[in-house]
Amino acid sequence: MHRLDIYRLKDHGQDHGTFSRWTIDGLPFCWGVELPWRNNEPDVSCIPAGTYYAGLIESGKHGTVYELRGVPQRTDIQIHSANFASQLKGCLAPGKEIDTFKGGIKGVTFSRITLGMLMERMGGDEEIQVCVHPPA
Repeated sequence: MHRLDIYRLKDHGQDHGTFSRWTIDGLPFCWGVELPWRNNEPDVSCIPAGTYYAGLIESGKHGTVYELRGVPQRTDIQIHSANFASQLKGCLAPGKEIDTFKGGIKGVTFSRITLGMLMERMGGDEEIQVCVHPPA
């Protein structure tokens, strides 16, 4: 079983979200974006720091993705492609880099490609361990 560690950086505010550095089995892999912390409220907040297990599912909207299980008071938390926190409802999105886009909004680049690389790197594991770390 592979382990995905998500090391959160400082929250970048309501408009930008929470960014993170992702490692797989201890090796740097990509960056990520989530919603800002808003007291774990469904659809508007990132999830609490913690250790979760994720299994592969077929999402009608996002295709094959990992869905986290055991997130306190939350359901339907997926790892899927998105470039901006505003495109998420509590889920997590990988990207190649963090960048500033038109209008000064921060986001991640090449999310769809990076998600594909994540799935490939996981080697089709049906289940992975996901450790979300609080901001340093």
